Amino acid sequence: LGDHFSPSLVLLAPLEWLPFPLDALLISQAAAAALTAWNLYKLALLTLGGRGAFLIGLGALLQPALFCPTLFDIHPEVYMAAALSRALLELERNRLGLAALLLTIVLGGKEDAGLLLGPLGLVLMLEPRRRLFGLLLAVVSFIWSGLAIAVFMPMFRPPVQSAAWFYLGRYAHLGSSVREIVRTVLLHPLHAIYVSLGLWKVVTALVVLGAWMFAPLLGFRRLLAVLPIAGAHFLSSREWQFHFAYQYLVPAIPVLGWAAIAGAPK
Repeated sequence: LGDHFSPSLVLLAPLEWLPFPLDALLISQAAAAALTAWNLYKLALLTLGGRGAFLIGLGALLQPALFCPTLFDIHPEVYMAAALSRALLELERNRLGLAALLLTIVLGGKEDAGLLLGPLGLVLMLEPRRRLFGLLLAVVSFIWSGLAIAVFMPMFRPPVQSAAWFYLGRYAHLGSSVREIVRTVLLHPLHAIYVSLGLWKVVTALVVLGAWMFAPLLGFRRLLAVLPIAGAHFLSSREWQFHFAYQYLVPAIPVLGWAAIAGAPK
């Protein structure tokens, strides 16, 4: 809990009662990835029709950034993607209560979930019928992630001064403190991108967007919700944080699919 804060994983605890709990956990993770693609298909079906929805679902199912992480270990991000994709579907069906419940599960999936759900709430605020829902989502998400990172996680860390800043070292090329890193990104964004750039990061961006034939770029307003979490991983000196074979980008896949649905007709 001092390294990552994922209270929603407690929902998987009943799998421990099964005869082969580890196998069940791995199967459930693969099922969560498949469910994400199914939810995006159903979401696209509401606006694009059968053929367009099939292509959106197929793009998600064949998305390397979604299925590659299921090939090793267990990652809360895969379950977060399944819950988030369903939340977007229920939100489109105007089932706000169920959507809120699913988004709460996503928020408890990992401490940085607020970097995705907070901006998602801001984007939803641009739609008049979801303005209040988006505002509440943004406020709750930012507060939750702030508490998780600044209050809850430090409580479970050993009393070593450097332990609190373990991940900060991945951004040392941008500054030696949070203030310096933020200042570099805000005042010198092109420099920050340049010094953080790597071959596999470029390949990952092409692979992730290419799964939907770059349609998310045409759904730009929805794509904005992904930029903070994607940017945080892109700027890391640990190249695997922005690599399609690893789990870091998985929670963003449903929002990218949502953007692809908006961009496909264009």
